[in-house]
Amino acid sequence: MLIKTQRDGFVHPVSSAITPEAVYRNRRELMRLMAGGV
Repeated sequence: MLIKTQRDGFVHPVSSAITPEAVYRNRRELMRLMAGGV
């Protein structure tokens, strides 16, 4: 069962736990490309 919340994954209680969103998205794009063999 999918439980929807208002959290988008970028809410952190401690600022030191934050990876900048641009870095996160670039890393995800790199993994997506590597998984596709492109």
